[in-house]
Amino acid sequence: MIIATGGLLLLGGCQKIAEDKIPPVILLNGQNPATVLLGCSYTDPGAVVKDDQTSTPTFTVKGNVNPDSTGVYYLDYTAVDADSNVAIARRKVIVQPIDFGRYAGSFNVADTLIAIPRLITTYTSAISLFMSNPRTYSAANFNNFGNHFKVLFAPDSSGTFMVDYSFADTVISGSGYTFCDNSGFNITYTVAINDTLRQHKTTYR
Repeated sequence: MIIATGGLLLLGGCQKIAEDKIPPVILLNGQNPATVLLGCSYTDPGAVVKDDQTSTPTFTVKGNVNPDSTGVYYLDYTAVDADSNVAIARRKVIVQPIDFGRYAGSFNVADTLIAIPRLITTYTSAISLFMSNPRTYSAANFNNFGNHFKVLFAPDSSGTFMVDYSFADTVISGSGYTFCDNSGFNITYTVAINDTLRQHKTTYR
């Protein structure tokens, strides 16, 4: 562009700033695919958005996870920068039933006999897995009664234990649940020995 002013020629230029054509980058936090046990809560760990521009891209997440129903769910992440460049990412979330095979082994046990104040016993209990349908677990060394005293768990797919065992004059009944972080399980049960009821709360981790 040439401009004449009072016999003086001015040379100028018109320069268009190059349009940004580089989309943002979405970095998912946590695992992908992610898994959650049936009946446990799910919290999306979110994502980090990076862009080469100073303005912050808009960021949205669509989708939901129902942890009370087994299946595969998807969360879709979208980031759009100031020049309308779009980035997308997807997280796969699997809601799965309890796999009780993970609980075969030995656990440190904290057992509280509520009927006897301040009495807490701790010991190690070996969990045996029987491939029945449904799978059945046997807890040996139960409450320090020795290897010959056992209680059987018949767990369902949601992580609930139904306890039912009878031996001579000893009757046990109760229920429990698994911890959602897979660290073990907890049961509350009642033991009847010689017509004396003693309620227990036992934690296996």
